[in-house]
Amino acid sequence: MSIKLSEPFERCPQGHYKMIIEEVEYNEDFGKVNIKLRTEDNHVVNQRFGLKNQDGSVNSGAMNMFSWLARAALGNQVFEIEPMELIGHYIEADVKHTEVPKRDNPDETTVFINLTNYASSEGFDTPDTDIDEVLA
Repeated sequence: MSIKLSEPFERCPQGHYKMIIEEVEYNEDFGKVNIKLRTEDNHVVNQRFGLKNQDGSVNSGAMNMFSWLARAALGNQVFEIEPMELIGHYIEADVKHTEVPKRDNPDETTVFINLTNYASSEGFDTPDTDIDEVLA
């Protein structure tokens, strides 16, 4: 019996997008937050934040970026959240690709996908997009 393979991986192209936050994983012990976002045209972007340094202190750069994303999703007057509160909220952001040499083989490169310029969003432009369908 044959197995039908998934579609080839396609990274989210650079540009400005509206996105919904679909999943959030938070490991409080290590200060790691992983956020899965989906664009209206079904591209997935994962954002990872290491909120703690190895010595347990706050990683202020990562905390600032995470706070910017959280406030874009929930409103600028938010000062403390439970990470799961982000699920189902929308943001706008620019997708940027950064190509860097691989650590184990500098002759090859890898591409990191980063989000910048987070902003609040009311949702997708398509009025009939149902949040339950997007999150399913």
